[in-house]
Amino acid sequence: MRRECLRRGLIVELGGRHSAVVRLLPPLTLTDDQATAVLDRFADALDAVDRDPRVRAPRTPPV
Repeated sequence: MRRECLRRGLIVELGGRHSAVVRLLPPLTLTDDQATAVLDRFADALDAVDRDPRVRAPRTPPV
């Protein structure tokens, strides 16, 4: 996920348990159009990861 975002000019951090949290790090000030562009690029990155046959969903350990 991080690599696909970076390819699209987005800086993200993965965190949380099993790296299941994606933190977007946009500029402190941005216009509505810029925010839309960030979300569009993020959606494109998600689609790319979803289509990649090498990527498997992590197994969630039993609670």
